[in-house]
Amino acid sequence: MKKFFSSPIGVVGILLVACLGLAILNNVGVNKSSINGGTSTSNTFLVQTTKSSPTKNIVPAPSRSPTPLPYGCAKAPLNIRDGPGVQNSVVGYLNEGECTLIIALNPEKTWANIDRGWVSMKYLSVVGMPILITKYTTVPTPKATITRLPSATRVPTKVQTSTSTTGCPLGCTVHKAGCDIKGNKSIDSGERIYHVPGGEYYNETVIRPEYGERWFCTEAEAIANGWRKSKK
Repeated sequence: MKKFFSSPIGVVGILLVACLGLAILNNVGVNKSSINGGTSTSNTFLVQTTKSSPTKNIVPAPSRSPTPLPYGCAKAPLNIRDGPGVQNSVVGYLNEGECTLIIALNPEKTWANIDRGWVSMKYLSVVGMPILITKYTTVPTPKATITRLPSATRVPTKVQTSTSTTGCPLGCTVHKAGCDIKGNKSIDSGERIYHVPGGEYYNETVIRPEYGERWFCTEAEAIANGWRKSKK
């Protein structure tokens, strides 16, 4: 054995074995490098972290309540006209306490436009804020669309004609000169109320003889026939 290691052949054999061992070690290192990405033999773990954004609290917008539509209620029996002003024709009526939606007002805010025509703001209790209009067109309401029916408690009375040539002792069915007192009857209650010129509701009152309403020349005539004076 000593002769083998001391001989040239033995030395060469030892060198070959050493070279073969180095080659095997290098080959193992290369494989480790390729497995780990070809850059390092150490085991490296990459951990990807995600940066979370802070949570935003979304506050819903406050809900808006719908704006109520303006409306008005009649303070007294009220004429509906086909335009803003007493010079326009009467096309209907509002009973005392009857309410209706207000579409718009005239520029002076003295008349309200409703679905059936125009009524005086003076005799309306208004709820809400009506809009103003600067221009309007008077459209006459077709007569065929207006139906005026007496209430169940109000029956047209027989027209009585006074035999007197002067005054209206029983009430007149036509407007005679000097007989300007209006004897009106409430549609709802049938109460008899007379209005004198200059009274708050005088211009708005329309006398309809077929419902028992009359003209009088004096307040004494009206009182004698069962009418009382208007409080306004």
